[in-house]
Amino acid sequence: MSKHIVKEIFLLRGLACLAVVIIHSINSVFANYGIRKVPEYMEINNILFVIQILLMFGTPMFVFISEFILANSYKNKVPKGFFVKRFKYILIPYLIIGILSSLIVTLQNKTFSIEFFLTTLYQQFILGYFHGYFVIIIFQFYFLHILFKKYVEGRFSTKVVIAFSILVNFSYLTYFNFIEPSPKFPFHLLFFAWIGYFTLAFYCGGNLDRFKIELNKYKGLVLSSPAFTSLIVLILCYSGSLTYIQSKRIDIIFYTITLAFFFFYIGMKLKEIPNFLVKISQYSFGIYLLHPFFQLIIEKLFTNNYSITNLVSYILVATFIGIFGPIVCTILLNKYEFGSYIIGKIGIGINNKKLRNISNNTELKKSII
Repeated sequence: MSKHIVKEIFLLRGLACLAVVIIHSINSVFANYGIRKVPEYMEINNILFVIQILLMFGTPMFVFISEFILANSYKNKVPKGFFVKRFKYILIPYLIIGILSSLIVTLQNKTFSIEFFLTTLYQQFILGYFHGYFVIIIFQFYFLHILFKKYVEGRFSTKVVIAFSILVNFSYLTYFNFIEPSPKFPFHLLFFAWIGYFTLAFYCGGNLDRFKIELNKYKGLVLSSPAFTSLIVLILCYSGSLTYIQSKRIDIIFYTITLAFFFFYIGMKLKEIPNFLVKISQYSFGIYLLHPFFQLIIEKLFTNNYSITNLVSYILVATFIGIFGPIVCTILLNKYEFGSYIIGKIGIGINNKKLRNISNNTELKKSII
């Protein structure tokens, strides 16, 4: 294991998780108030649209973080039992929550049927409609990490491998961004849609000291590039070139990369990572899997009478419950041995005042990347 906690990762993961929850809070607003097609609400629609598109870094940031930690933690090879632990505490919860999601969708249908339930299961797991689809991507990268360690690292130029991976990522998404994909082909589930994030994280996490030196060396570019890439995202949106809101857009690749570097640099300069972001990071897996269910409850409780006050209150409440509902649920479930198989384990925390040497830390050894 690496000798020290990478405190900057808590900042990245906390912000990525928060971004995902807010995006779905806004989606819930659209579902509850039906304001997307109402002309007099066009101004608020545009504001919400901009907020959503600028938060689309959430899921790809999770991909980057996962490989970054893996590359930093295991310099040589993954330990014995690596896949067994991830099967138990990541894949099984993914399957359980995915089945629960399918059941809820089926129950929301006016007429319950086994056929509809099975169709929903197929859509959730095979076509990737389930919001937890990133787990499938992460497992592909576990295997790819091993292959990179064995056949790529040290044999090819780092810059060439990174550039080639981003090119593959960009080319793959370009095809599906501008050519209507078949609804029966889940292109976003294949690692080609995320390979650029993986490769960048593989080398940055595996060479952490050098990575920090480079961030400091090019701090001007690191601090300014997110403004430039976010502007490109908005221009492509309002020009009509790419109008849909999703993290599989080609412009989100560069936007997410620049934000990852920006957040990491900010994390380096902070004496302490804000505690609420550390807590969100600790419970991020549970939050990611459970927050739509809690937001569904809010959707049913709120009146659908539109007003700015109602809308703002709705987003705040949906975000709050989307964060703290899953945290409470994860804490309660982890009090029982079977609970971690349902929602995964609680992540490690951080001592903000002084980074601890954790080579003998039992909590870390029990944690899952």
